[in-house]
Amino acid sequence: MHEHQPKSTPAWHHRDATASDSHTTQTSFFSPGTVQRKPEPFFAKSRHAISALSSQSIIQRAKREDLAIGQSVYFPKKTVIKGWAIEPNTKGIVRLIPEQGDVEIEITTGQFEKETVKVGPGLIEIATGEKGKEEDELEAAAAMAEFEPNERKIGEWGSIWEVRPGIGVEVPKGNESYLEFIIGQLDIIGGTKTGKTMIERFSENGSFRKVKDQSGPYKDLTLIIGQPPERQKDKIKKQFNDNLRVIKTGGTGGRKPSGQKIFGDQRIPEIILHNRPEEGREDYVGDPAKKVKVIPAGITGHKDFYATQPFDVILYHEMVHALVSQLGVSSRLAEIDTQIDLGYKIPEGIAVDDHVEEQLVVGIMGGLGLSFSENAYRREKEYEQRKTYKAVGIEEGSKSKGKLEDSDMDKLSEDTVLQEIYRALRKAGLSEAQALYVVGKGDKPGE
Repeated sequence: MHEHQPKSTPAWHHRDATASDSHTTQTSFFSPGTVQRKPEPFFAKSRHAISALSSQSIIQRAKREDLAIGQSVYFPKKTVIKGWAIEPNTKGIVRLIPEQGDVEIEITTGQFEKETVKVGPGLIEIATGEKGKEEDELEAAAAMAEFEPNERKIGEWGSIWEVRPGIGVEVPKGNESYLEFIIGQLDIIGGTKTGKTMIERFSENGSFRKVKDQSGPYKDLTLIIGQPPERQKDKIKKQFNDNLRVIKTGGTGGRKPSGQKIFGDQRIPEIILHNRPEEGREDYVGDPAKKVKVIPAGITGHKDFYATQPFDVILYHEMVHALVSQLGVSSRLAEIDTQIDLGYKIPEGIAVDDHVEEQLVVGIMGGLGLSFSENAYRREKEYEQRKTYKAVGIEEGSKSKGKLEDSDMDKLSEDTVLQEIYRALRKAGLSEAQALYVVGKGDKPGE
């Protein structure tokens, strides 16, 4: 059984030691942002508002930082490329976004359908579709809200509530406000196309891990969300349990009727996220000396961002970690950690696999443009893009040294998500053999 021990434990960056088939990762987060008001759950808006919205397309001039892999774009005027005259309003899909230079667009309409061209971002525009952005959000959230949460008792300890297909929230007795809080955040996340797709991944993928005991309350769940324990001092060690009170994605095998956690080889991702404090109150993430606070509006005081970050983007970030864990990317990346040469040095004490995984999760450096990343979600919510992850050595302006080869474009065409991850890993600096292994499509390098 492979055990991956952390090489460092910077604030908000912890990895649970787990079996290789259930390796679950890291923690959090973010970059400079803007203070967000407490959002109103989308499902609370009247359905009558939908019909009153404009059905015209919303047009945005494309900028590199606004583009995402898989995004629909179009050519606003006649464009000549390599002798091809691409007519106005020709549509396409973004397939590759390098850190500089032309982006790659697969044409989906007109004379050059299915051809791929390289163009400058300034020659294309973004359209949200035939409906307005707000209408898309309302309809997506309404569909998500149709699911009826169901309670499953865990002995006398409390309950686990399935709040979306495949997603469970652990609620100890007397803490029912946490259930309402998480449902509200999932409603906000599900009100975007990016978020709705992410939530659905945990119900639709039959290959995702489940806990060993499929006769109990954790049956068919692929992701668990729960709270950190209350802050208290260990009577023997005389130390506070601050290391358990961080925001992170780890692994769980469920709970016994007593509430005791089950550990073992077969775990599923578990997100630990604090409850929203009541107005006028606050909590701390980890060691209070770090001054990272949980306040009613979100998380504030972290070195990666100057202003309060809303809970929905924090939860979404951890859901991306849960996704790459369920895909097996986290565990395989950790297995070859010491073999990876990124072409540049990262700060001492930081694990290479942590550094690379955060590129994928945030959508930065090699992960720039990933359609499921934190920055993709931020883009759709019109939050400021995240530019740093200082705890793993990613500063503003950091650039990856990897390079895509022509042969990389033909790999994994049958699986869009793994194809995106494979290309991001190559851009991050992994070799072809290493990247194929990490996405589960090749043998382990050196064997």
